[in-house]
Amino acid sequence: YRIPTLQDIEQRKRAAQQLRTLSADLESAVAAASLGVWALDVSTNTLWGNETQSRIWGHEPNRTPSTEQGTAQI
Repeated sequence: YRIPTLQDIEQRKRAAQQLRTLSADLESAVAAASLGVWALDVSTNTLWGNETQSRIWGHEPNRTPSTEQGTAQI
């Protein structure tokens, strides 16, 4: 047997829109303050930095250094 169900997804839609808005606000604030942002994913040993952080590390923008290069500078 199949029982059809309806699910109200309005709350999920609102949460997704709030997340998009907050993300855009954060991106604007980081750019306005010229902040370098980096993240290290230890599960994949991947290092990421935004364009400002790449310049701080002395790398070309949009070119992520190897994890060894990046962590040596942390």
